[in-house]
Amino acid sequence: MKKFLQSETIKIILACLWFVLVAIPIGFMMGQHQAFKSYTKTTDLAIFKKNLTAKFTTLHLIGSDCLCSQKLSDYLIQRKPLKAIEELILIVGNNHLLKQKFISAGFNVEEISPKLAASKYSIKALPQMIVYDERNTTLYSGGYTNKRAPASSEDYDDLKIIEQVTHGYSQTERPVFGCANGRDFRNKMDPIGIKY
Repeated sequence: MKKFLQSETIKIILACLWFVLVAIPIGFMMGQHQAFKSYTKTTDLAIFKKNLTAKFTTLHLIGSDCLCSQKLSDYLIQRKPLKAIEELILIVGNNHLLKQKFISAGFNVEEISPKLAASKYSIKALPQMIVYDERNTTLYSGGYTNKRAPASSEDYDDLKIIEQVTHGYSQTERPVFGCANGRDFRNKMDPIGIKY
């Protein structure tokens, strides 16, 4: 009987160990594309468009160390800035190579520290976009797609969103699929430090 209990205990321990070893990588993979709601203080961010004079401006918030932002950046750089509106890239963090790629593609680019982005502007998730009119009224604030992991440029809704809101139609806010920003929010989303 004693051997039987020892054998059952070992099986339970091995099952628990297996569960933990499987759950951690799965959790990490799922965490790569978390869905966030935008809490960004859009009216405060309008200061970044102070020198822009277009009737409409789109502000793209890009994380310097976020894989989702990198994929979106590749798409934006490939499509180039739109002619009918002003587009500004705000890189949260420091990524000189990414900044140069955006500048070479014709975008206006600013950088801000992750700490300031989180504390002053409540930028808690990246990437996201905000569309303003000339009076700095926020026409749209949110993500680029309803798809958790966009496979191609056709999966991004930015062109549709911009077209609709600049012609007076509203658009449902898309979730921000990406990375948490700011130490406090990252710790809240990933308390054991698997992703951040």
